[in-house]
Amino acid sequence: MLILRFSLGHPTHIYQLTLCFSLFTFPQFDDSAIIVRFLDIYQVTQALATVLQNPKQMADMRRAWGQIDFESVRNQSALVCNCRHEDLVQLLEIDFVAVLERLATRSTEPVRDVIVWADECCDRLIGAGVATARGGEDRSTLSSRSVLIRWGYVTSQIMRDLVRLCCDLP
Repeated sequence: MLILRFSLGHPTHIYQLTLCFSLFTFPQFDDSAIIVRFLDIYQVTQALATVLQNPKQMADMRRAWGQIDFESVRNQSALVCNCRHEDLVQLLEIDFVAVLERLATRSTEPVRDVIVWADECCDRLIGAGVATARGGEDRSTLSSRSVLIRWGYVTSQIMRDLVRLCCDLP
């Protein structure tokens, strides 16, 4: 999160501290890998900021998001990777729609709003306890690996639906 904060306008010394901390904490990574990772994250946040600050793109995004067939996404996700319907409804159809509306109306730091939403998603899905004492998944929380795999599948379903919508345009 420290790297993302730098890209949102914090001073350069935070980047230097982050790099030093990363090198100290993860000595198995060489300098170039950490710098490349930082640049990747920086580029993504800059591209995201450009899109989120463009009113036309935000209007297009809200319109497209409203046309996604979430029932199909929920059903496919439940069948393939056992995603819970109630989590998908809350995160994608309620919380993210609220984020999009907030971004369109009164957000002064749109990238930060998206990062906060992503953090809240992780908190909701991973929770305080990661797994039960028996090693299986608790019904209320998931392991971070499980969340990542499931999130990848759900986002691929959303992208599939958005591509389908884009191809259906006249």
